[in-house]
This record gives sequence, C-alpha cells and structure tokens, in this order.
Amino acid sequence: PARERLWAVLFALLELRDHITFDQCSKLLCVALALAAAPQPPLKPDLCGQKMGELLDVDQEEWSDRDKLLKALDMLSSCPAAQKRTQDAETTLDPSVKGWLREWERLPGIEAVSPLVSHTALIREAFEDMLDFAEEFVIFRSLVFVTPLSVLLLNDNALRVLDRLVEFCDPMSEASIRLSANRVGQYLVLRSVQCLTRWRGQLSVDLEATLRAVVGEILDRVVASLIEELVEGKQVPYIVALSCLTLLRKLVEREDFCSSALLIPGNPKDTAKPIRLLVALASMVGARELEKPMKACLERSERLHANIDEEQDLVLARTRKIREEAQRRADVARCIAAVLLQVVVRRILATPRRPGRLKLCAVDWKPVFEHVVQGMVIPSQLPKKEDAEKFKDLKPGQTPYVRPTPPGVAVTIAALLRTMLHRVDTTPQFVLCDDAPSRIASLQASTLICDPLVSIVGDRAGRLFAELMGALMDLNLTLPPDVNTPNVPTEVSAEEGAAEILIGRPLEGCHLVPRDVFWLLRQTTECQRWNAALVLYECAVDLVPHCPVELATQAVQWEESGYQGRSLVAQDILRHLPEQLKRQHEANGGEPGAGNGQFAPPARR
Repeated sequence: PARERLWAVLFALLELRDHITFDQCSKLLCVALALAAAPQPPLKPDLCGQKMGELLDVDQEEWSDRDKLLKALDMLSSCPAAQKRTQDAETTLDPSVKGWLREWERLPGIEAVSPLVSHTALIREAFEDMLDFAEEFVIFRSLVFVTPLSVLLLNDNALRVLDRLVEFCDPMSEASIRLSANRVGQYLVLRSVQCLTRWRGQLSVDLEATLRAVVGEILDRVVASLIEELVEGKQVPYIVALSCLTLLRKLVEREDFCSSALLIPGNPKDTAKPIRLLVALASMVGARELEKPMKACLERSERLHANIDEEQDLVLARTRKIREEAQRRADVARCIAAVLLQVVVRRILATPRRPGRLKLCAVDWKPVFEHVVQGMVIPSQLPKKEDAEKFKDLKPGQTPYVRPTPPGVAVTIAALLRTMLHRVDTTPQFVLCDDAPSRIASLQASTLICDPLVSIVGDRAGRLFAELMGALMDLNLTLPPDVNTPNVPTEVSAEEGAAEILIGRPLEGCHLVPRDVFWLLRQTTECQRWNAALVLYECAVDLVPHCPVELATQAVQWEESGYQGRSLVAQDILRHLPEQLKRQHEANGGEPGAGNGQFAPPARR
C-alpha cells in the first residue's frame, strides 16, 4: 500500500510536467526507478542440510512495477523541458558519439536486445544522475535493466557501471547481493553476446571491439575473480559459488551465445594468450583442498546461527557433520566446474575460424591443462617440500593431509581431459554406464586422432601417462578387469524422463545443481569407480598412437621397479596400439615384445 501511494504521488507530479525543469525530470526518473525496483530477498542461513532455492534464468529481469515505470518514462519523454534538453544535446554532441548512436539505430531489430530504445535520448541525458542515485543494489540492478546498451557502452559509462558492479560483488557484501550482482554481470554479458551473434558481420570494428571488451572485463572481474577467491581459500558462500557456475553454464549453452566472445581480440600471429576464466575454472577442478574454505565458511555460519563464540568448541557430532557436508559441497563444486569447462571447451573448439574484421588471438591452453591434470595427482605426490610455507600452521612432525580425488569427481575430470586431448570436437560425451568393467575389457584401438590442445611429447607424455596410471591405481579396483566381472547398476530418474546420465547434457529447469552432476554423485561408490576407470582407460588408449615409445618406456620402468599392478595395466593399455603403428615401429628398430602382443621401446632390448 505504501508503494502504491508513492506511485500515485509521482504520477500526480508528472501531470505538471509542462512546468518542471529537466533537473526535476531527472530526479523524478530516479524516484520511479527506485519504486519499480524489486526488493532483494534475504537468503536462508547457510547450515548443514539446508535446502537451496531455485535458480533464476540469466535473462530474467527482476521488477516490482515495470509497467508503471514504462508509463512514467512515456510521461517524462513528453515533458517540454526533456524534449528541449535532448534536442539541444543533439547539436552539441561529439561527432564520434553521433556516429556511435546512429550505428545502434541502424541495427535491424534493435528492440529485441534493447526494448527501451525509444527512450534512449532521455536516459542518456539523465544517466549520470541515475548512476549517482543508484547507491543501493536494487536500484542499480533496475538501472542496468532499463538502460539501452547504446547508453551503457557510451564513452566511460561501461567502466563506471562495471566498477560499481565489482563493488557489489566484494566479499564484504551480503551473500544475497553478491549472488544477484553476479547474475546482473552475466545478464550484461548475455546482452552483449546477443549483439555479436545477431549482427555478426554488420558491426563496425570499434563496436565489436567494445562489446568483446565488456564481455571480457565482466567475465574476468566478476565471474573469474569469484572463482579465484574460492580456490585461494577465501570464504565464498556456497550458494553464491554454485549459482555463479550454473548460471554461466546456462549462458554458454544458449543457442544465441557466440562462443567466440570468450576469445581475446588481437593479432592471431602473436603468442597465444590464456583466458582468465578458463584458467580459474581449471584451478577449481584441480583444487584438491577445496573443502577447507567451504568448511570454514560453513562453520562460521553455524556459529552465527547458534550464537557460539570462536573460542568455544562445537559439539563433536556437529563438527563431523560440518566436515562431511564441506567435502560433499567441494565435490559438487568441482564436478560442476569440470562439466562447465568441458562445455566451454567444446563450444570454443566448434567455433568456425572464419576470417572477420576483428582478429582473435589463439588460446594458450597450457595453464588450463596443467590445472586439470593436477586434479588427478595421487595424494602421495602432494604437497611438495617447497610448498611448506602453505602448511606453516602444522605441528612439528605432522604431515599435511590431502583427500584423494573422489571417484565422482574423477569421472568429470577424466571426461574433460579426454575432450582436451582432441583439438577437433570429435570425442563423444561420456554416458554413465552399468557395464563399465566389460567395456574396459573389450576396448578396441582408438579410431580418434589424438591432437592435444597442448604439446604432449617426451617427458611430458611419460608424466601424463604416469598420472593417468596413478589415478587408476587410486580407484582401488582389480585391473585389468575380466570380461565376466559383474556389472554395477546405475540409478536413473524415471520422473525426469532420462534413461541415461549424459555428462554435459543441456540444462533443464532452474536447479541450482545441474541434474547430470546431481545424478552422477547419487551413484554408488563402486559405480563411480568403474566409470572413472572406463573414461581414464579411454584417455590412455587415445594417447597410445600419439606417443607409443614414451608410454612403453614408462611401462618398462614400472616393471623393473617392481610395480606389477601398474605394469600389467600399462601393458593392457598398450595392446590397443594400432597394427599399422606397430609395424612402423618395428621397421624403425623397435620390438613388439616376447611374442605376446606386448610393445616395448628400442632402448630396452
């Protein structure tokens, strides 16, 4: 009722629009923006077992009274003072600004991306006052929703809006504001990418470069920075982290999302450049101790809810529940990040390399690849002695504990790694199966051409093979499996209409945790282990034709060192070497083994 009375007062003042000045019009527009803004709902306490709410779509705007705001805009646009101000501005505008605005006006169907384009002149003249007025987040969010892109990206407006958005994403902000601010940032990314997709080839070089710069700045300073904070051990609320990842995946999977918008403009002949967002996602995939910051954040919420001081100890049972919940959350976050990165990599690899006005740099995949592989390193290799500074809080003689990679997480990491082993998007998406042991036993030589996104030769190939083998050994299975090994059934949801669990399938609904990750982690540990072994086997089999000598050398070293389990599995993997490569290697001086189909390097005669 109070809001309705304020609207009535505002419209009564607007009836006197023939007698008000432009400054008064600008202030009344700010009042209308504040009244139309939807209130920010508080989040529930972040406690163990607390159910998470649903996720809003990235293109869904939040309003309280949008129709009344549009009515107020129509009345303000007809104000004589506002019309005179806009007409005078047209004569004093810089020629470059005029050209910028005319280019936006000439774009066909601009109303689909900027619905309020008819009010561009009014909002452009009042934008500075509106941005100064939008000190509260709900008003700032409404300002972003109502402002046409031609005004948001004009001169230094984009930088000022982005700086304000980053302030709302600050760790000192409330969790609900950080969550909504991240969604507003991705909303701006969507609007910019829609322009790149809808008018591909029709935009000037300057406009396309501006749109790509805005996309890159938002993804770096809003999305990637939040992921980096979590990986670095800072306390990021669980719902904020998950909503950021899931929203980004929904954004990337949209048909109108131009995946080339993720790439960096520049000279393609220059040195390849890493993409900060991809490196941040990969670092989360490889974060072996992600549960520690999540445990600290959850424990802090539990103490605040129960009004317990930091000096007081929690009940033992509660501490155990917090630890288990933190580990579960870390597994969910790493799985979501791995599947999201796989989706992004597939979209980038499927992007046609068409010559255009704006050249794009090649992507440096090396840091991404290293972080992904780091997620599979066995705990005995972590941490190194030179990393002792990270563990200075440990007592003398106490060794740091690193939790082994859970099998559910190993499935997503191995599926991502296999995608990165092929420069062309030819690898099929992994489907969780209940006959993984028999599939491993019946694997054939790979028909896919292994063309990794990074160079894998020499010692690097041997290290990668060793890390794949360590991940297989860490699963604690009987490998190689027998053809008659019993199957492990998978649990699927008949209600959702899914007969199989496809890792990376398109998102449906408004679930905070994607359904492919949800059902993957619902499987039994035995099912997850065998499926992880299957996709790891597939990665190794794909590598065999690419670097057979290095892999065979590693297998011989294990046999000589007495690692019989690794040696047996390595020989089983090397039997998948295509016959053509075997004959070629024998012609170069190699030997196939002692008549049993094994493959040995020439250095081990």
